[in-house]
Amino acid sequence: MLYNAALEHRRTAHRMRGNTVRYRDQSAELKDIRRDDPNGQGRWSFSSQQATLRRLDKAMAAFFRRIKAQCR
Repeated sequence: MLYNAALEHRRTAHRMRGNTVRYRDQSAELKDIRRDDPNGQGRWSFSSQQATLRRLDKAMAAFFRRIKAQCR
C-alpha cells in the first residue's frame, strides 16, 4: 500500500507540476503521515517503511537509466 501510494505521489507531482519527488522528500513526509494515521500507516515499523521508499527510489532510478540507455 505504501509503495503504490508513494509511486502515485511521484506520478501525480510530475504530471501536474513537472516536479520530481525523491526518497528524501517522501521520507520527510512519512513522519506526518504516521502521526495523522496511527491505526493505519502509524502501526507499521518506521524503518521498514523507509526501506519501502528506498526500494521505490531504486526502482525509479533503474527505470530512468533504462529509458536513457534506449534513447542513445
